[in-house]
Amino acid sequence: MKPKKNNQKGFLPLIAIGCIFFLIIFFLIVVAAASPFGFGGGDSGGGGASGDYDEGEVVASTCVNIETVSSVDGILLPYANGKLGHEEHLTQTNPSHYVGANSNPLTFAGPGAFAPHTTDQEHWYVNAQWLGWNWEPTKYHRAPTKSNDPGAKEQRAGIDHKKILITSMETGKAVVASVEESGPAVWVTDKNGVNLGAPPEVYKAIGASDPYTDNPSDNKGRVTIAFVKDQNTALGLCN
Repeated sequence: MKPKKNNQKGFLPLIAIGCIFFLIIFFLIVVAAASPFGFGGGDSGGGGASGDYDEGEVVASTCVNIETVSSVDGILLPYANGKLGHEEHLTQTNPSHYVGANSNPLTFAGPGAFAPHTTDQEHWYVNAQWLGWNWEPTKYHRAPTKSNDPGAKEQRAGIDHKKILITSMETGKAVVASVEESGPAVWVTDKNGVNLGAPPEVYKAIGASDPYTDNPSDNKGRVTIAFVKDQNTALGLCN
């Protein structure tokens, strides 16, 4: 009887070819994962999901001689940045209303939340959705309801006439402004992302873009805000 042939030798080349094939596939996967064009690697190029300003686009501030802080006398800001809206001028200004080359459009919104104002305060004012109120969404531009939460009364009473540095993230220019008004209404924020406001003299001085884009996630007119540490600092453009 002839002995049976050993067929195992016939499988060895197939096993070797299979191992080489899997090694090649593994190598290709590793290369693709390291490439910026494969498997989600690299920068997708997408913007911030919630309208966060692209840090690469921020222009450095030209105002280097004014120190800022996050709170003054226990008073806090509602946020550190936002889109600067176009507000009207205020009444109840003493001794007289300011009118200059950058005052147009020269329209009036009323006395403002923290009247009366000096001419300088009305000239360089800022508003925001300050703490101490319940900012309720509404289609009408009505005053927000006062909050009875602990500390709310102190926040309302302490924010008036505080000096704030407004810095354009588009141009780097900055203005020292005074808190003389509150707003805008929440529906404006929902529609355009605008959560701050100032008269023409302010937004023209810093070169802020028109924020009314119907896109709350873009960064047109975006600025940063912070309290001026020395509250005796003069209002106006920081050179």
